[in-house]
Amino acid sequence: MLKKNNRLKKSKDFNTVQRFGRSVRNDFLFLKFFSNNRENSRIGFVVSSKFSKKAHERNLMKRRLREISRELFPRIRQGYDICMFVSKKSAKPDFLEIKETVKKALEKAHLIQEKK
Repeated sequence: MLKKNNRLKKSKDFNTVQRFGRSVRNDFLFLKFFSNNRENSRIGFVVSSKFSKKAHERNLMKRRLREISRELFPRIRQGYDICMFVSKKSAKPDFLEIKETVKKALEKAHLIQEKK
């Protein structure tokens, strides 16, 4: 799990990113990001009921996104608020597919740094 100061939680922050942020779309993932003028980046997740009407499937997707973000967080550029939106259902992607999609979206947005 991400540290508390690396999580995007307040609806005001989500609205700011949604309103002013730049976006990247990739398969089932829609990523929006906005510079937050802080030392650290914050990440938030939204999985809509369009993905699944069942809460346990939406929660599973959020848990997977959190774990992937935790693994990739050391490589993510600092100073950004990032929102990941999952809206449409695609044949229930497995963990590796989700990880690859998130990684590609972050690379497309130039938010991921090369390993040192």
